Amino acid sequence: MAYKIDVVEDLALIGEQPWDDLVKVSGGSVFHSFRWLQAFKQGMPYRLDPYHIVARDGDRLVGIMPAYLTQGCPRLEAHRKYVLTKATYLREPMLLAHTLYSYYGGPLVRQADWELIRQLLIVFDDLARQLRVDVYGVVNVPEEQAMLRFLLAEMGYHVRYLSSTMHMSCAWTTFDEYLAQLKSKRRVFMRGIVRRAKAQGVTAQLTPKPQNLGTLVALSNNVLKEHRHRNTDLFPRTYWETLLEVMGDRLKFLLVRAPDGRVICFFAVLDAFETLTPWIAGIDYTTLKVYEPYHFAYVWLIKYAIEHKYHAVDMGRGSYRFKSRYGFQRRMLYLALKTPFPIMDVEVDRWSLDLSTYALARFAQHFAGSSGAS
Repeated sequence: MAYKIDVVEDLALIGEQPWDDLVKVSGGSVFHSFRWLQAFKQGMPYRLDPYHIVARDGDRLVGIMPAYLTQGCPRLEAHRKYVLTKATYLREPMLLAHTLYSYYGGPLVRQADWELIRQLLIVFDDLARQLRVDVYGVVNVPEEQAMLRFLLAEMGYHVRYLSSTMHMSCAWTTFDEYLAQLKSKRRVFMRGIVRRAKAQGVTAQLTPKPQNLGTLVALSNNVLKEHRHRNTDLFPRTYWETLLEVMGDRLKFLLVRAPDGRVICFFAVLDAFETLTPWIAGIDYTTLKVYEPYHFAYVWLIKYAIEHKYHAVDMGRGSYRFKSRYGFQRRMLYLALKTPFPIMDVEVDRWSLDLSTYALARFAQHFAGSSGAS
């Protein structure tokens, strides 16, 4: 079938409803959604030139592939210089579909039409050659998209493991059903967390807007410092303000408060397509032993998701052992990189392998040692 494929810079030319209708029917995530992409473009303070590839069958949107010409992204800088054994000489800007900030990326199509996906990737190849980037690629392809990974490899991409998210399908009708399928030690632990929180006066609430944005920015920076990020301003205040303005009812805040009312832990939760996605977290680490707010936030959110009939909770990357104890399952993510210049292909292969080897070693570290209740 012949499709009309275009590259658009402004998603407003497509419109939120047709865009999100396609994302939903194709099994996409909030990170492909109209509002998330708009907030990301408007709020991030580095270069993001949009080159979104869209396919139509007549007037009907049938395929999308969000992409940005990216330069100055702190996450990209980390992947070029730090989270590997040897920095790459491959230069920015790079053309990415779509960003290392999202949990998931890559093309989406209305039906399992692999010829259409091939056509989208061919346009992506042509764009990279026109823009004369050193390297381009598709980031955070979920493991269940095996055919997409096969197609990318067939088209000359170096496809490698990059990271993992931790995902839970909410298959229970009640929170008690969820607890019943856990190990007894975990059930006792979770019930104890709830009892202690109640006795101490620790509370949680899901709210559409925080009263003090500065507190959340500071708490999120605490997490980045704790995990030794070189750049602790991955989410600048201007981006938070844009998120609040653009995301609307698709952004909520889970706030855990100490008995004196202070926010000591929070999740910025993306709410779309029947899935809750805690995305940005913040913690006051001085309160961990006294109130255990991080555990309490997990228990509260899982209970909320089940009681409100969400299909899934997606906790994203990191803290793999911690999340697995609550029943979250690993979902592997892949990176596919390519260069328009044959002379650079060896370095693209080396860089992608270095990133993958480093990422696999870090994942293994999370599961080293003995297990326990907490």
